[in-house]
Amino acid sequence: MPIVLIMFLAICCAPVPWSEPIWGDRHWLSALATTALLGGVLARFIWVTAKTLRMMRLPGHRSEMLYRYSRTRSRSLMALMVAFGVALNFGGWGWAVQSLMTPGPYQPMRFGAEFIIIVPFVAALISSWLAFYPVEREFSRTPNLASYLVFQCRQQLVLALLPITVVICEQSMRRVYPRSAAQAWFHVLSMAGVLSVMIFAPWLLRVVLGWRPLPPGPLRELLMLSARRLKLRFSDLMLWPTHGAVANAMVAGVLPRPRYVLMTDKLISELTADELEGVLGHEIGHVRHRHLILYVLFIGLSLAVLTGVANFADRMIAPDAWLRTTIDDLGEWGTLLPLIVAAGYLLFAFGFVSRRCEREADLFGCRAVSCVRVDCDGHSNQSLIPVVTTQTPPCPTGIRTFVSALERVAVSNGISRDKPGWLSSWQHGTIAKRVAFLEKAMDDRRVEPRFRRQMRWFKLGVVGALAGLAGLLCWSGDLPLTF
Repeated sequence: MPIVLIMFLAICCAPVPWSEPIWGDRHWLSALATTALLGGVLARFIWVTAKTLRMMRLPGHRSEMLYRYSRTRSRSLMALMVAFGVALNFGGWGWAVQSLMTPGPYQPMRFGAEFIIIVPFVAALISSWLAFYPVEREFSRTPNLASYLVFQCRQQLVLALLPITVVICEQSMRRVYPRSAAQAWFHVLSMAGVLSVMIFAPWLLRVVLGWRPLPPGPLRELLMLSARRLKLRFSDLMLWPTHGAVANAMVAGVLPRPRYVLMTDKLISELTADELEGVLGHEIGHVRHRHLILYVLFIGLSLAVLTGVANFADRMIAPDAWLRTTIDDLGEWGTLLPLIVAAGYLLFAFGFVSRRCEREADLFGCRAVSCVRVDCDGHSNQSLIPVVTTQTPPCPTGIRTFVSALERVAVSNGISRDKPGWLSSWQHGTIAKRVAFLEKAMDDRRVEPRFRRQMRWFKLGVVGALAGLAGLLCWSGDLPLTF
């Protein structure tokens, strides 16, 4: 979810010359239109909350209303995005902020003006949490209102605003100090800043999200022994406090230091020790298969290729060509469309890559709780859990243990195993498809080694193709090394 939110906010903050609305230079009307559009969506959320509370107290309606509520709740962010996008363009909000934050006709916008642009959306997002709070308080272990808002801000807003702040500061520097931004040292510092954020982000996120070391005890000892057996180099095993709201796990950090393996409080409370060990193996699988490095290379090379392709197209289209004239007539859409296309490519292409990597990590999670017997029908005290490599075949018991963990995570988070919605499955795939793949690997021992070979060539092909295209664009001059 934060990836979608980050892309949306980045498009909203793009250097686009927003056009004046149909009612002219009356800024108060633009503010009123923005308030009305976002307020209409929030009114819908309040109505859904009130109806849910009323109907769920009637016998026989609880499960149905919970399903309807969860569907509206999962789509709330998309609804707010659509409403704010309309307000930003057709409602005149983007033009109003740009005109008010520009001192003179030949002067650039003030430093950080993009923060003002996204204020209504951020306010509407926080208001949506307030609208849904009565249901969250009534039917889950949600704490008091202040703790609930702090948790939502930490999990969603802060994670998105951190990279957006970097983007806004970089754009403001280019706009306010164009001569300095054209120097080579500026590009070097920008790249160094991005790399520093990537490397040291786990330390920052530990403070922002409130991560703390998993308390000493049998579970920590078991998971730490498993991590050493799986040959993971990391800083610590962390507890992710969510007040029982989310059952999830993740690994944070490209380098061994700092790198944290995280599990939420709800995940730890609702899964067995064996299932938690399988989940830990899944997260370690991302590291052992170098998925984090693959993601960084894929996104970086994709952005480079998209930039080069845009420059190539701009060079090839003649100044008086029909296509260039049409693009110029589109106004701000001539700038927005390439950004939207790039965001759509990254979402769908990255989702395709990520879903395959998730299956590879699922298999490693199965290996983490497998024994040496390929015909295993249940672990005993004498079963030997080997040192796991990326080629160790999982046993049937290990696969069944990890499948059970996947099913429990779906139930704990209240998501459908078959149709959880695109925002919930675009990056990981549905639980049903992941389980079906693992069961197929359990029934047919040829599936796992064949998939392993396919993934090896898939990763080499993706990175090689993007690197080759980027090199070709550099050779043609359409992708400067200082892009």
